[in-house]
Amino acid sequence: MINQTETNKQWLNSKETQRALKISGCQLMHLRESGKLQFKKVGRAYFYWVASKIN
Repeated sequence: MINQTETNKQWLNSKETQRALKISGCQLMHLRESGKLQFKKVGRAYFYWVASKIN
């Protein structure tokens, strides 16, 4: 499980990731499902590794 300190420093939630990449929620889901973004699921929320790169 991701602790709060680690989340604040290294992981972005879905909305923050969408804003940073300038993409929709649907596009974010497709990137996640295709394996182009590293993510963790905590409960019902997804967190994305900020160092992840899209090929």
